[in-house]
Amino acid sequence: MLHSSLSRVARGAGEFEHQASLGHTVTTVDAQLLNAVVMVLTLGVVVGLAVLLVARRVSLRRSVSIKDSGPLSETEKRELRAWARRTKAAFAGVMLFVVLNGVLLIITNPAPLWLGWLGLGAGIVIVVVGLAIHFSGRCPRCGYIIGFQSALLLPYRCEKCKVPFR
Repeated sequence: MLHSSLSRVARGAGEFEHQASLGHTVTTVDAQLLNAVVMVLTLGVVVGLAVLLVARRVSLRRSVSIKDSGPLSETEKRELRAWARRTKAAFAGVMLFVVLNGVLLIITNPAPLWLGWLGLGAGIVIVVVGLAIHFSGRCPRCGYIIGFQSALLLPYRCEKCKVPFR
């Protein structure tokens, strides 16, 4: 009787260990999948940067026919300043998201897997929107994308046609 009770307890403990290891395996697989997705996204960012550098060089080599070579009007300067404000706001939004995401992951340590996926998805959307805003600014004279020559601030002049922006 005692032997059968001990064997039942041992068998139950073995089943518990098997279930625990199975749950651990699923979590490990999910974490590995999340790591693989992050690695692919990192590779995508590196390739994207290479494409942007090539596009910048090609854009600089194209000839420009400038209709009006005079200074920019106040309306054009106002539009450029608005673009610079939008770019700064997008950058601040991305940085705020990074900080809040980090704090949230620290508070919920260990964080549930869905939270990691949600943070990754939201981060991708926020970065894509920020880049779209940054690369939407163009020189009023030649149409050169200002985001190619400026990391965040409005440059002093166009890199291509040399018209002053300020």
